[in-house]
Amino acid sequence: MPRKAARRKRREQAPKQTLGKLGYPILIVLVLATFASLLGNTELWPEYDQAIRSPYTSMEGIGEALSLEMLHSRQLFDSLSYFVESKSALPVAQVHRSINILLHLLSALLLLRLLRTLELPGAFAASLAFALHPAVVQPLFWAGARNELFGLVVILAALNCGVRSRNGIEYLLALLLTFLACLIHQAGLFIPVILALIIYLQKRRFHLNEYNRVLPIACLALFTCVWLQGISPAIASDSLSAHQAISHASQNLFFFYQEAFAPSSPALFYSYDSKAVELMSLEFSLLPFCLFLPLYALALFKFRTVWSRGLILGLTAFIILLLPGINTHGINIDGSPAHETYGLYIALPAVLALMIAGSRSLIEKIEIGGKSLWMIALSLLIIIEIMITGAFAYELGNPVRMWQLQAEQWPNQWAPKAALINYAENTDELELSQLELIRTLEQLLEEKPDLLNERRILARSYMAANEKTNALREYRRILRESEPDDEFLQEAADFMQAMGMIWEADNARKRMQTTPTP
Repeated sequence: MPRKAARRKRREQAPKQTLGKLGYPILIVLVLATFASLLGNTELWPEYDQAIRSPYTSMEGIGEALSLEMLHSRQLFDSLSYFVESKSALPVAQVHRSINILLHLLSALLLLRLLRTLELPGAFAASLAFALHPAVVQPLFWAGARNELFGLVVILAALNCGVRSRNGIEYLLALLLTFLACLIHQAGLFIPVILALIIYLQKRRFHLNEYNRVLPIACLALFTCVWLQGISPAIASDSLSAHQAISHASQNLFFFYQEAFAPSSPALFYSYDSKAVELMSLEFSLLPFCLFLPLYALALFKFRTVWSRGLILGLTAFIILLLPGINTHGINIDGSPAHETYGLYIALPAVLALMIAGSRSLIEKIEIGGKSLWMIALSLLIIIEIMITGAFAYELGNPVRMWQLQAEQWPNQWAPKAALINYAENTDELELSQLELIRTLEQLLEEKPDLLNERRILARSYMAANEKTNALREYRRILRESEPDDEFLQEAADFMQAMGMIWEADNARKRMQTTPTP
């Protein structure tokens, strides 16, 4: 009876959820409406991407995914999912992004359930802020980051079961989900730490026996991570000095702060200062890591209060879940180093829940008008998020708009230009005059002379512009430097014959696999 009475008292004292169960359908509708435009893009694993986003792209069959190497690298489950979706009768790009959106939606729903179980104020607002955050667009859209989506779903599911664990079935499920989370993502190792901090938040006094349920979960997480390290030999990686590694992590950490708190200009890839990694002083590199030290000092000074325990939980969860992300090496589509937001994805719910729940708790202590002010500020925040995220998703929802955006953000990259030229050749979506197309192709081929398909387009464009001498030069170069298909050989032969070059036209026809009728 005392325990039931205590639980009843906590429920009475807990902040009332104004939306109740209605929050779940609202969350679902807003997420689907905001990200639906991503499904309009047919680009998936684009040929112009010079980075290897997943081992899946080089695998010939599903058997290659079922290996200890994939398990060791924590890319087993996402690689298998790519093979499964490739067998769908529906367009693969739409299926791929539909799965990503549904996984993200499931994470948002699990976050809402967890925050409500913890009886945190502003649970729905925090979940909605995460669900619609601009930083989540990149891992949802660009192929190769699904292990982040899988990882967050399983981590939140394990925490939900671990927090509740009212019976043996829920506790066993928490153990199984923790094991699965560790197989999918490195952040799974931190589930017992977060669970212990949640217990610390819920209990007014420290009793060691309250943490007994955390010990088996911690042992399982540690065993799984050690086992994964031992089942495959160590793979040599790019060796960085300690100073370079700290500088790289510092750059990533500062970038993640910026994208979490002020994501004003979302993009698929962000500039990365490689020189700063070598030139940045050690003292300056450590500054982003010291940002939260004053908050920890404040929380520890009042560690017995509820707000301080919540602050410690939120800060610690954010930092430890961000650890795998700050070590990532993002790659732009041209193969150069870049920042990517997928490394922030798993840690994002923790910091948003801390900010929104913390501000709501603070506002509740203010007299008349405090709650109304908080609701107005939060409504503006959500509206701004929807506008930024929705606009970015709309830009990515069409391949022409996507490549145009990439070309504007990265004017020195050849890949967006090549992609746009191919769309101009095959569709009417991109409006370029013949002269604009020729000049763009000339600039591109000056930088990348080995792009034969674009050189063929240039030869045809010269013909269309009646620049026959330039067209002849390009046809000759293509015939000299490559083995074109019969269709192009016939095209080149017809052009040369029209130019009066009978011998060259005959040589082009002789290279065809089947002898055509002149």
